[in-house]
Amino acid sequence: MISAQDVGHRFGPQILFEGASFLLTFGDRVGLVGPNGAGKTTLLNILAGEAVSDSGEVVRARGVTVGMLAQEIEPMRGGTVLDLAMRGAKDLHAIETEMKELEPYLATDNEIATRYAHLVDEFGRRGGYSLESEARAILHGVGFSESEVERPVSEFSGGWQMRVELARLLLAEPDVLLLDEPTNHLDLESIVWLESFLRAYKGAVIIISHDRTFLNRLVTSIYEIAMRRFTEYVGNYDDYIEAKEARAAQLEAEKAAQDREIARLERFVERFRAKATKARQAQSRVKMLEKIKRIELVGEEKRVQFRIAAVTRSGRDVLSVRGLKKSFGGKVVFAGVDALVARGERIALVGPNGAGKSTFLKLAAGALPVDAGEIDLGHNVSVHYFAQHQIAALDPKKTVLEEAFSVSKGKTLTQVR
Repeated sequence: MISAQDVGHRFGPQILFEGASFLLTFGDRVGLVGPNGAGKTTLLNILAGEAVSDSGEVVRARGVTVGMLAQEIEPMRGGTVLDLAMRGAKDLHAIETEMKELEPYLATDNEIATRYAHLVDEFGRRGGYSLESEARAILHGVGFSESEVERPVSEFSGGWQMRVELARLLLAEPDVLLLDEPTNHLDLESIVWLESFLRAYKGAVIIISHDRTFLNRLVTSIYEIAMRRFTEYVGNYDDYIEAKEARAAQLEAEKAAQDREIARLERFVERFRAKATKARQAQSRVKMLEKIKRIELVGEEKRVQFRIAAVTRSGRDVLSVRGLKKSFGGKVVFAGVDALVARGERIALVGPNGAGKSTFLKLAAGALPVDAGEIDLGHNVSVHYFAQHQIAALDPKKTVLEEAFSVSKGKTLTQVR
C-alpha cells in the first residue's frame, strides 16, 4: 500500500534520519521506535502527506487512504461526543447531512425525491444505518459511558478529546492507520480494548509507543530510527531487542577482525615502503587499505544521569485510610474504603473510568477534602502528587529551567540543570 525508498529528512544542517526503505502491506502491524527527537513523528507525517521528505520517495497505491492520530490536537467545539466521532466516516456523514437537508422538500419536488431515494440506497448499501451503533461501541471501547457520548465535546478535557479523535479515526477505517502515542490518554481497560481492535483491523498500522507491553502483544515488526539510521526488524519488541543485541555483538566482532587486518596491512606498508625489493608489495597493500569499507559501530545515545538524594526514613506505616467516603453532588464515588500502605510498597490503583482512582489519590495527597473517614500519614512521611493533567499546575510563561528552579528547595542552578 505504501512504499518508501531511501527516505531521509533533516532540520537545517541536522540529519534526522536517512535511507528509510520499506514496503507496507495489508495486515502489517509495525512499531516505530527510537529515542526522543530521532524523527519518528516526522516519518509518520511524511507517510501521511503532512510533510515532504528531503530525500528518497514515498509512493502510495492508487486509492489508498491514510489516517493519522497526532500527539496533540486543537480543542474540539461544536456537537456532542457522538457527533464528532461519527464525522470520522466522512462520506457517510456527508450523505446523511444531505439527506437531512432534502427531507423538508420531498413532497414538493420530484427531482429532490429522486435524489433522496438515491442517497438512501447509497447510505444503506455502505452500512450507514449501523454507523451510530458502531460509533457508540468504539466510544465505549475508548472509555466513554452511554450518557457521556451525548454530552457536548467541549465539556471534556484535552485528554478525553484525544479519545474522541481516536474514535473518529477508527470509525473512518482508513487503509493505513498511523498512531502517534495512542495509549497516552487511555486507561488500562481502554488500552486492552484498543489492542484487540487493532489486532482485528484489516488495514496496516504503524504505532509510535513507549508502552513495551502494548507493542509486544500487537506488532509483527519494528522500524527503528536511531543515530540517523533506519533499521527494520521482524517480530515484536522483545524480538527486536534480542536481534539488536545480537547484531551489535556480531558487528563488534567483525570490526575487531577488520581492525586487526588493517593493523597488519599498515605494519607491512610502514616496514617495507622504503625497500626497493618490497615497494611493489607495499603499494599493493596501500591499495587494499584504500578499498576497505570501514565498519562503524552505532554509538550509545547520550542519557541524562540522575542522582536522587536520600530522604528521611519514614515509619513502617506510610498511609492509613479508614472508612473513606467521597461524593460529588448526589453521586457517591466510593464509601467505606480502608487501606494501609507500608514503607517500600509499590501499588497499582486500577478500576474502570469513574470509579474514583484519581479522586482517591487527590484525597491521599490532601488536594481534596474528605466527606467522611480518616486519612493519616505515618511518621516522617511527605506526599507529592503528579496529576493526570499536570500542565494545569505549571506556569506556561516560565521556561523549563525557571519552573524547575522555583521548587528546587535550595539547590544550585547547576544541580537543577
